[in-house]
This record gives sequence, C-alpha cells and structure tokens, in this order.
Amino acid sequence: MSYKFCAAFLSSVLLIACPLLDAAYCRATASGSNGADNSVAEYLDGAKENTHGEDHRQVFKQALNDMLDLPVKKLRDKYYPDYEMRRDSWSITVILERYIVPKRQDLTISDNKFFDDMKKPEAQRVIDEWLVKLSREDLTGSGSTGPRNTVEDYLNGAEEQVETNDQEAVIKQAFADMLYEPVESLRKKRYPDYQLHPHKWPITEVLTSYFLPDSFAGFDDDEFFRDLKKPEAQKVIQRWFDHMNNPDGKNGPAREERP
Repeated sequence: MSYKFCAAFLSSVLLIACPLLDAAYCRATASGSNGADNSVAEYLDGAKENTHGEDHRQVFKQALNDMLDLPVKKLRDKYYPDYEMRRDSWSITVILERYIVPKRQDLTISDNKFFDDMKKPEAQRVIDEWLVKLSREDLTGSGSTGPRNTVEDYLNGAEEQVETNDQEAVIKQAFADMLYEPVESLRKKRYPDYQLHPHKWPITEVLTSYFLPDSFAGFDDDEFFRDLKKPEAQKVIQRWFDHMNNPDGKNGPAREERP
C-alpha cells in the first residue's frame, strides 16, 4: 500500500514539475538566442552608426563583411584605414568602437570575448542585419546631401572672440597654416596662448579658444585633422582668412548654407 502511494505521489510531482522545467528551459534558451550573452550581438544590436562620410562608411561596411566571411585568425591580424584613411592603422575592434555608438554606455569590446563570440549565430544575425540596413540606405540615397565636415561645421557662421591685435595675428597665422601646411606638420605645431606665451597651444585649441560656433559643433583631434584638407573645410577657412585680411567690422564672414 505504501509502495503504491509513493509511486502515485512521485508521478503527481513529476506531472507538475515537467511543464515548469520545460518553461524554464525555454526561457533560458530564448535568453541565449537573443544575444544577451554574446558581446558582439549586444554591442551591435540597437546601436547607432557614427561614420562621417562615405569613405568611413565603406571601411565600416568592409569590416562587417569580414566579420561574416573571414576566419577569426585572419581577422585578428587584419588592419583597416583610420579616420584620415591611412592604411593598416585600426583593428576590427577599434573600427567598431569608433564607428558604432552602442545603445548603452557601459557596453565595451573585449578582444578575446569579441573573437570568441563573433562567429556564433546570434552575432552573425545582427551583423547581417546591419549590412542589410546599410545597403538599403545606400539604395534610397541616404546622406545624399553630403557628409558632415567637422571643421566646416565649427567655423561656418562662427564668431571671433579676440581682444588684442597680437591675438588676431596668432589667428591669422593659424588660418594660413590650415591652408598651406601639411597635416602632419600642423599636428606638431604649437601657437602662443592668451598671454602670448610661445609654443603652447595646438591648432585645435586656437580655434576653440577664439571662435564661438553658432551651434554646438564640437570635434576631437582625429576628426579635425581628418577633415581639415577636404574642399568644404578649405573653402570656409579661406573665407575666414580673406575676412581677417579685409575686415568689414563684423565678427566673421556670414554663414553659408550648404545645398
């Protein structure tokens, strides 16, 4: 009697427990399949593109294609152009860090886990979705108004903030150098500061100290030197240089709207 009772009791417990165990297993499987434990899928899913111009977008697209097609060992050793399109400069992880803004600020890329996770199905699915998105935008003409140029954005319509003729001379020299000096030389050059102490400020600090943009248009050094020699930047620099040599009483040349 007791044996039959125990058997019946165990059967009842199993009948109740099995559906619960099945549900828990399904939830665990679903959690793994949506990329929550995959660093690549989590970093890319819901992220925003942060490229500036078609050259950068092509590098980014090539990196995504390589993540689908290249063996991990080969991808570890491959390097891509940087902001200024200098060859063999950035690893695949740097490409993603520079050209992707993840949905959460705490998401980062660890090289070892990145390469461990990259070929897993959940990562490959998200990579493929990104390539489809980029191809669709190319077909619909997204960005046809032209890429953003950080130098042009900062100077176009900006106001000069200067107090002395000596400071004005520093700015004029800086504009001349932006027009005629090579980028690598300009990276190393230093200008007088507010008090005219020599060899203190890089060219970027001269601009941010003496010019107030008409809207928020910040930049970092990589963006500045990447965009400096492009035609749209050179055009606005030339307008400023001409204005300073032939001042009209205004704080700068009028803002020029891009087509």
